[in-house]
Amino acid sequence: MKQNLSYFRVNYVVFSAAVIFMGLLWHPGSLIISLLLAAAWFFLYASRTQPVVLFGRTFTEREVLITLSIITIAAVFFTSTGSTIMYSLFMAVALIAVHAAFRTPDDLFLEEPVGSTQKNIGYQPQSMV
Repeated sequence: MKQNLSYFRVNYVVFSAAVIFMGLLWHPGSLIISLLLAAAWFFLYASRTQPVVLFGRTFTEREVLITLSIITIAAVFFTSTGSTIMYSLFMAVALIAVHAAFRTPDDLFLEEPVGSTQKNIGYQPQSMV
């Protein structure tokens, strides 16, 4: 199970994201709330270049971060969004655990010792001799 979790970790992350997305698709209200929260975070925190000004008051970056965090926590816990995401995540983890436990690693893993590394990785200029 340990080898499969390590070998397939990127696949498992993509699978988990897909399961969560499918869970949100089955609950359109949760999807709308998630999209609104993502848009709020993007426009008010991630992409802005000037401070947020509301009713003539300038808000610091810390105030915006705290306000967005409180709104996100409230929206996730007081709506069905949190339960939808958690249910989807638990289902993804259960399916990943089953796959990792029962997948036989035929010839997926290298037979090299653990400490060995590749010597010629990336571009290495050759000497002009």
